[in-house]
Parts: sequence; C-alpha cells; structure tokens
Amino acid sequence: VTGDKDALQLISPKVKIMTTKKGITSTVLYDRQAVIERYGVSPERMVDFLGLRGDPSDNIPGVPGIGEKTATKLLQEFESLENVLKNVDKVSGKKIKGALMEFGEQAMLSKQLAVLDSNSPIEVNIGDYKLGNWDEQEVRGLFAALEFNTLLERLFSKDNNFFTDRLAEILHPKVLRLDDGGDWDGFLKKVESNRLFGLWVAMSEEDNSMNRKAKKIGISLDDCVYFIPKIFFGRIKPYLESRDYKKTVYDGKSVINCLRNEKIIVKGINFDVMVAAYLLDPLKDKYSLEEISEKYLKAGFSQKGEEVFGQSVLAVLKLKDVLNEKLKEMGLLDLFETVEMPLVYVLSDMEWEGVGIDVGYLKNLSLNIEDNLNNLERDICNLAGEELNVNSSQQIGKILFEKLGLKCIKKTKTGYSTDYSVLLKLVDAHPIIEKIIRYRELHKLLSTYVSVLPRLVDSKTGRLHTSFNQTITATGRLSSSNPNLQNIPIRGELGRDVRKAFVPSRAGDELLVADYSQIELRILAHLSEDENLIRAFEEGKDIHAKTASEVFGVDVGEVAPAMRRAAKAVNFGIVYGMSPFGLSEQLNISKEEAASYIEFYFNRYPKVKRYIEESLVLAYKNGYVKTFLGRQRNLPELKSSNYRVRSFGERLTINFPIQGSAADIIKIAMVNLDNELKKRGMQTRMILQVHDELVFEVPPLERGIVAGLVRDIMENAYPLRVKMEVDIRTGNNWLEVV
Repeated sequence: VTGDKDALQLISPKVKIMTTKKGITSTVLYDRQAVIERYGVSPERMVDFLGLRGDPSDNIPGVPGIGEKTATKLLQEFESLENVLKNVDKVSGKKIKGALMEFGEQAMLSKQLAVLDSNSPIEVNIGDYKLGNWDEQEVRGLFAALEFNTLLERLFSKDNNFFTDRLAEILHPKVLRLDDGGDWDGFLKKVESNRLFGLWVAMSEEDNSMNRKAKKIGISLDDCVYFIPKIFFGRIKPYLESRDYKKTVYDGKSVINCLRNEKIIVKGINFDVMVAAYLLDPLKDKYSLEEISEKYLKAGFSQKGEEVFGQSVLAVLKLKDVLNEKLKEMGLLDLFETVEMPLVYVLSDMEWEGVGIDVGYLKNLSLNIEDNLNNLERDICNLAGEELNVNSSQQIGKILFEKLGLKCIKKTKTGYSTDYSVLLKLVDAHPIIEKIIRYRELHKLLSTYVSVLPRLVDSKTGRLHTSFNQTITATGRLSSSNPNLQNIPIRGELGRDVRKAFVPSRAGDELLVADYSQIELRILAHLSEDENLIRAFEEGKDIHAKTASEVFGVDVGEVAPAMRRAAKAVNFGIVYGMSPFGLSEQLNISKEEAASYIEFYFNRYPKVKRYIEESLVLAYKNGYVKTFLGRQRNLPELKSSNYRVRSFGERLTINFPIQGSAADIIKIAMVNLDNELKKRGMQTRMILQVHDELVFEVPPLERGIVAGLVRDIMENAYPLRVKMEVDIRTGNNWLEVV
C-alpha cells in the first residue's frame, strides 16, 4: 500500500499495488492491466514513464513540458526512454522535440532515480511483520487512556469481529511425495475409496491462464496431502479426467486451462472455494486462498514456500464443508451449484477458444488515428494562437480560461479543471472545445485499444484470449481483463471501427451476436408489477417512445427525438436510482425540470414508485438486498452518517436487484446454451460476453439452427411477467453485428 507511483514497477502476476488517492480516504488496486488502462504503459515501463513525466513528490524532475499523456504517447511509439532519445528527430511537435534534446540527460537521470533496487539486502524475516494475537482487554485499556474513541468504536462495535477472527492455528498438513518410491498403490486406493479430493496446481506466472504451465499437483485426502511431480502427472490423469471423482479447487478456471496445457482435460470440479467465498461476501477486492482460510477456518499459512504448497492443498479441501454450510445458511447453495459452478467450465472454454483479431486492419487504423490526432493538434494550436502541448491539462486550462477568457467551471489543486464534464458545458463557447474533446477521445482510443490489442494476440493461436472475471463485481456481472472488453467503444465512427477488428478465427465462419433487449427495464416491470409498464412491453412498441408518450401526454407518433431521449434517460435513471440532479446533468436541463420528468413518470407508473419505496424500507430494515436467485449484497452504506454515502446505498438498493438479476439471467442462458451446443455436437462456439450480449463464432451451415436455439434459450432463461426479447445479428466482424 503506497501513494508513490514508482511502486507500480513492482507489479507482477504475484504482486498488486494498492495506491492511495485523495489523501488516504480512497484507494485504487493496480494489477498489470489496470496500470496499462490508467497510464497506457506496462508496469515494467513505469520507470521510463517517470523519466519523461517526472514525479515531484519524489523530486524526480523528468522533462519540463512533458506531461502524463505525452509520456504515454512517446512510450507507446518508441517503447523505452532510450529509444525515444535515439529517435528524437522523429518526434512530432517542436516544443516536445526541443525539450527532449535539451533535457535528455535529465530524463535518463530521472529514470535511474525512479528504479527501485529489488536486490537491496533485507536482513529481516517477513514473518516478523505478520499481525499476531492481541490482548483485547489491554488494547481497550490503552485506547481508552489515550482517548482513541473512534478507533475504540470501530474495533469493538458489534458489527466488527476483529478479535474473534484472530487466527487460532497454522495449518500443518502431513505431506507425502509421490515419486518412483512413493506409495502409489495406497494413494490410488484411497482416491478410489473417497471419490472426492482437493486439487491444487502450482502454476507458472503468466498473466493468461491458458499460457500457464503446471509445475506440480497437490491432492488432499482427509488430512493428508500428496505432492505429485510433473513427470508423474500421467498416473493421475484418468482420475482428473473422470466426472466420477469430484474435485474441490481454488480458481477452477485457471486450474482447468493450466492442465489443458498438460493435455489433461479436468472434469468433475464441483466446488470452487474462490467462487463460494465471492458469493458469500461479494464486496471484497480479492479472494486469496490464505484470506479465505483465515476467515472461515481461523487458520493461516506459514511463510515458507514448500509449506505453503501443502497448506494450500489442505485448505482447499477443508474449506469445502465450511463454505458449503455457509452457502446453505444464506440461501445461496442453489445459485452456486446450478449457475456459478457450471459457469466455471463455460468461461474456461471461452477463454481457451479466444477471438480472432485483424492485426493488419488495426495497424492501418492506428495510422489513420495518428493522422487525425496530428490534424487536431494543429487545429487546436491555431485556435489557441500559439504552440502548446495538447496533452497538458495545465496548458489547456491556461489557454481556455486565461487567454480565451472562457468561464471557469471548476478548479483543482493544480489549477483549472478541463475534464470531460467541464468541456461539455463549454462546447458552445468556443470551437476549440470540440477539437479538444475529439483529440482526447482519439488519443484514449489509440492508447487503450488500437495500439494495445495487437500486442495481446497470442503468438501460438493467433487469437486474443481475454480473461473473464467471475469474482469481481458485487452485482454478479462478469467483467474482463487483458483486455477489458466491457469498454470497447460503441460510439463515434472511429470508436466503432475498433470493433471491426474482432473477426472469426476460423476461415469461413461468421460472428453471431445475441443481445437482450432492455432486460433491466423488463425486470423492473416484473418486480414492480406495474400494469402500465407491463402493457408497454406487451404491445411490443418502442418502450422509450411509449414512456415519452405517457409522460408528455402525446401520441406515440408525435414523440419528438428530444422527448424520446428524455424518456430513455428517465427509464434507465429509475433503474439506477438517479436523482433529479443526476438527470438534470445528463440531459443538460434544470433540476426542477428533471424533477418534473420523474414525477410525471411515477404518476404514470405508480407501482414502480411503490416498489422503490417498499424496497428502501426493507433494505433499511434488513441491511441487504437480493436478486431473484438469492444473490445478496449487504448495504453498510445505509448506516453511514454521511448523506452522500447513504444516498449511494439507496441507489444500490434499487439497482442491485435489477442489475444483479439481469446478470443471473444471462449466466443461466450461458450455461444452458453451452450444454445444448455440446449435446448436439455443434461446431459453434460461444466466445464473448459483454454487457447484455453474447457473441458466437458460427459456421454458415449452422447459422439458422443456432440463431433459433440461442433465441429460445435466452428468452426462456427465467420466467418474467413480461416476455424477454433477444435481438440476433450475424456478420463478418463485430462492427457489422452492432
């Protein structure tokens, strides 16, 4: 945990960095992909980034005039600081080129200052820093004497089990190595007798699970752990590949794909400790096996590598019964067994399959965007009346609010704010604003996707293998990383063109996209039982035009585009618990007008209002909300004395059951579709899940059958009071099916 950016260079598959922001009240957890998304460079290039950008907090000067965005752009083009300085004549922009020529030596010194020496001698045992057992009474007395009243309240409130959760023991398994001299007969007889075991795989450290190699396998039976070296994997392969032998694992998706690399197709995984822990407490940032063990077994791990391996294998099996009982108590066992566990296999298959990427097309798109950026940079400088670094927010701020005299909307500690919300309010004030917005959009597009996607294509398969995250979002929605496909642009011509790069990986195949139509509004109609809202869907008309007609009191045919846009904002605003202020910001109207829209809406759909009011009463009473299938989210925000935090909790009260139920429904559909496609022996593969849509790679001969199958299964995944509808489109790339 640190506030220093230079620590980001330490990130690896085993290391994440939590950085503080806004003082110490908020934190951001960085892994490799998060660094790339935030800074546009990989962790190992952060020292080059700081060499250019500098870091005033650590007295690292960098290069004057080069800000964050310029540093990113230079490193994406030239990869390292050394290459930037070698190719300074190729750098665009006179000021930047001049600064690099003048301060090149300072940049190299800055890079050296930013490097953290990982070989420095450390003469302490890391175990000395592990939090030990505390004497509760002694701590109470000390804190009372020192008048640490806030800490006393936080540590000893009835909602905090800080002391009762202290570790009671360290796991001490009996570890047996199975090699040529091992008791294989005794081990295999025990496996065949138990027919249930814990499975743990020690893996290599690649980011993507499909590239990881298994170093050794651990199997736990009762209190014994068996350590199986790689050369003996073949002896246990039949048991790993049999559905008759049930396996308990941690992070089953990674286990499945890692062992695929060893030509082992694991079957029979019926309990994933990580997924179970996530369902029980979906608000955590991470679910390491040691943390799960400490919480539910009251037992931790030692710090020695070989011991940790044995402890991990044993913990996996011991946790099964404890977590299974907890899932029963919370009414989550059915969701776990029928949706989340089958989904582990579905997601592992999707990751393994991957999606085709047209790398040549992206290279051409990159050149096109760079030309656009150069033209925009020239236009911005002309409109500003001087040369400036377009990537510098400070320089842009001075031009807009000092030289051009535009109205200052917001200030930050470092000067004028020029973020998107500010620029949007100024878009009619001067033609330079639209150019700046466009420049930033294209720059982000280039740095986040167009120049990054080709580097993520696997050299062996020629495909992009994103990681689908099952245990990240509190709502149950899936997310993805390496890359984050949820944020692939859909608006703007060039933004949409990024999707054109996603193509079938098999020659002759097509992409088929199935998208739930307004699923969250249909769920709202189901939950609220509002007859008018249900009727609007039953009539099969444009729901936003219908809502506009109801709210504004005009015929559907007379609904103007602005009316429909407002009705759409209200429809989705209700789902997300939006306030009149939030709606006014979105529609750029007064707060009073926004409030009147919401009032009209509730007058026309009174049971929606009643549903919201009753949901809030229950949430304050129970302290949690649930989805159809029992997925639960605790709402500690409702207990906050801070109005904003409490208001956020109230928005979650409305949104979680709707968004979470939508997530449950699409997961059910994914599991059912996967089963049906495999049962029929079809060549069609499900390859992506983004928001409310599923993407398949389909041979033309299967197109008609698959389209009908997908529609039927998705529309009947869960019985709602209103019919679910699915839009299906096919094409040669992802853009064609948008």
